[in-house]
Amino acid sequence: MTFGIVGLGLMGGGFARAIRRAASSSGRLAEAGWSEASESEIFACDTRADVLEAALAEGVIDGAFSMQNAAAMLKKCSMVFVCVYPDAAFSFIKEHAADFAPDAIVTDIAGVKGSEVAECEAACPQYIAGHPMAGSDREGFGHSDTVHFEGRNYIVIPRSVASSASHEAGQLSDVERLERFKTIIRALGFGQIIETTAKTHDSKIAFTSQLCHVIASALVDSAEDERVTEFGGGSFEDLTRIAMINAPLWTELFLSNKDALLPHVDTFLDSMQKFRAAIADDDAGSLEKYLAAVRTRRALMRKTESRAESK
Repeated sequence: MTFGIVGLGLMGGGFARAIRRAASSSGRLAEAGWSEASESEIFACDTRADVLEAALAEGVIDGAFSMQNAAAMLKKCSMVFVCVYPDAAFSFIKEHAADFAPDAIVTDIAGVKGSEVAECEAACPQYIAGHPMAGSDREGFGHSDTVHFEGRNYIVIPRSVASSASHEAGQLSDVERLERFKTIIRALGFGQIIETTAKTHDSKIAFTSQLCHVIASALVDSAEDERVTEFGGGSFEDLTRIAMINAPLWTELFLSNKDALLPHVDTFLDSMQKFRAAIADDDAGSLEKYLAAVRTRRALMRKTESRAESK
């Protein structure tokens, strides 16, 4: 089996490393019954020749291609992970739709989906939208060894546009392609796979990811000075780890998903105002009731997390 990585940055490098582990003779793909797992190859294309050379030298990939020569790589690949920024990912899939192998699995890792999913499905019968809930506060291939998939959630959006090509003799059906996709994702270490729609994905991710990055960034911005961490005991550090942000990527994510994100921002601001009013008014009763309710709700969320971890 031949894997292709488009964009060998932090996440692209993370996927290449995870595939290498899963495809080893004792890896999870072999355990899942993939007889060709140990013979798997990993190809990558990127705009930076130095990154490709480093990945080849380290043995993370087996073949390197320039972005201009991406079509030559895609024709050889059984599964392709498109690991560039969202707008670029969707454009790449549509532009190269004719270059993917008929039985390939093609997926993106974009943190926002919108109407682009349907457009990519219509253009590319092999496409399945996906989003790994993993990452790092670092950037670039050089830090891709800090990306860990073990036990993390993976969101997948089953095709809503039926693929006529998948029903031709000898080619994978949409159901078969999805099941193969999930088998590979589990082999890479991911725990729970959540199937949803593009609209639900964007709404939930706006809260669990994008709003959190907004809050972390605002908290750092509101600090009175850069030496405040001398008085930290872990709370500030835990809350603001994700403020080490990739500015171009997150600007694109915030603006692309603003219709889903802004209502969450407004709800959060309303909650902050309730907190502020109770503190300003010395309203111990309301504040204690509020905090107790929050604790109870977080405990219920933790049960959901525990169920996911046990799967």
